[in-house]
This record gives sequence, structure tokens and C-alpha cells, in this order.
Amino acid sequence: MAGCASVPKPPPTARTRDAELARLDAGARHAFEQESTAQAVNLYQQALRRARALDDAEEIGNAAYNLAVCLTAMGRYDVAADFLRESVAELARARVNLADVLLIQARVAYLQEKPEATLRYAAEVFANPLSKPGPGHRTEVALLRGDIACDRQRSDLARVLWNEARVLLPTAPDPALRAGVERLSGRIQMSERRYEMAALAFDREADARRDARQWRELARALGRAGEAWSLAGRGKLAADRYFRAARSGLAQGGRDAARHWQKLAAEMAERAGDAALAREARALGTEILQPEPAAGPERQGR
Repeated sequence: MAGCASVPKPPPTARTRDAELARLDAGARHAFEQESTAQAVNLYQQALRRARALDDAEEIGNAAYNLAVCLTAMGRYDVAADFLRESVAELARARVNLADVLLIQARVAYLQEKPEATLRYAAEVFANPLSKPGPGHRTEVALLRGDIACDRQRSDLARVLWNEARVLLPTAPDPALRAGVERLSGRIQMSERRYEMAALAFDREADARRDARQWRELARALGRAGEAWSLAGRGKLAADRYFRAARSGLAQGGRDAARHWQKLAAEMAERAGDAALAREARALGTEILQPEPAAGPERQGR
């Protein structure tokens, strides 16, 4: 869920924007798209200060929302929740659609392990008179509720909600949503011990994460596929998925997760008799253990 489908909101249309605010917003959006999330946070903080100075409710609400999206991607859920409350208040004052911000409030509550708050915010997506949900919002609410059902070991209810999301998907052809549907399918299959079916679902999730350019979630999906293939007794496939998860995770700077997946890849490859992959996994382990290159001195701006 940390790699949720949310992206920064586009700027308001059909009106002239403050030039400085537009510059900060464009820079932050570009940084986010380049996965420079810390830089995006810094720029959105500046954009929020500028919007507050202008006393523009819609701009304040959008900047606070965008800042919360970036903070959520960094795992800073409590801080994100504070900015989401500001976003809701300001967007309500501006009388604009609240569906996006209510949905991410539900996601953040889920990531904070607050299921009742998650369900309350999810219900607000449909109940709030200022919220105008589309098929994508409806799909994501079904997925959130399905995750909670899985957490509560209610695979019967989770399957109903998965089917609801799956039926909605053709009207919201977003690869990130498709990935969410496959992930929930995999979770349900895992809970029912249908491990090969779960592995296939997680493989499809990984493909969709790649299409959606959600690289962190791609690595996690490959790791989930590795676990499912292992439980299905398919050692070579498990080793392959664990190796790819480790390689992707390391390339993104996630050394701890990469080390975990790399060890599993090496063990599974050895056990399955795949000598070539075992060598690759051991070489990757050596790379993971190498010290990170020291950052060079910062260039001084003029």
C-alpha cells in the first residue's frame, strides 16, 4: 500500500495561477516523477507556504494533498495525516471534489494499522456531499476493504470485494489499479493455501507494477511471488523471483530488503540445483555487502 496509486494532483485549470506557485508545483511534480521524493517534499512545502500566503483555499488544499502523497511514499504516515486534515478543510472551503483526499486518508489510516478509521474514511468517499467518486475511487475502496477482510481472515468477504474491484476495473484501466486487484487476488489465494494460483497472481501484479512505473512495489510483488512459488514447491521459480526482487530493491537503495531476498534466492537456487542462478545470487550478495559510495561534496549555487 506504500506504493499506492495516488500521484500529485494536477494544478487548478481555467484560472490564472501565481507564477511562483506554478514554478514550485511544476518542480515538485517533476521531482516526484523522477523518484526524488525528498526533493519533492521540500518543494511542496514551499508551495504550501506560498499558497497559505496567498490565502487560496484550493491551492492550499492541493499543495497539502500533494505533500501528503510524497510523505506517504516515504513512510511518514503520521505527518501525512496532519496535512491531509488541512487539505480536506481547505478543499471543502473551496467547494471542490474531495474524493481523492478522502481516499488517501483511508489509505494512510490503513498503513497506520487503524482499520476502523480506514473504513470510516472509505465510507466518506461515497457519503460526503462534496465527494464525487469515479470508477477508480470505487475500485480502490473495494481493494482497501478487501485488504482489511484478509487481515481479519475473512477470505469469503475479501473474495466478494475482490470481485467488485475486478468488475469495476474495465471502467478504470489504470495499471496501478490492475496491480492492486492482482495483489488482493494473491492474498486471498495465499490465505486459502492455493499457492500456485497466488504466485501467478503476484507475477501478474509485478507486470502491472512495471507498467505503472511503481518500482518499489514491483520489488515487493516479486518478493511475494517468490514466497508463493516456494510454498507451491517450485524452487527454481521461487529463486528467480527472489533474485529479481533483490536486484530491483538494491537498485532502489533498499539494501535490507534486498539482502533478505538475495539470501532466499541463493538458498532456493542451491536447493533446486540451479547452479547458474545460485552464482548470480551470491554475486549479488557480495554487491549488497559492499559499502555505499560516499556522497561527493555538494556544489555551491551562485
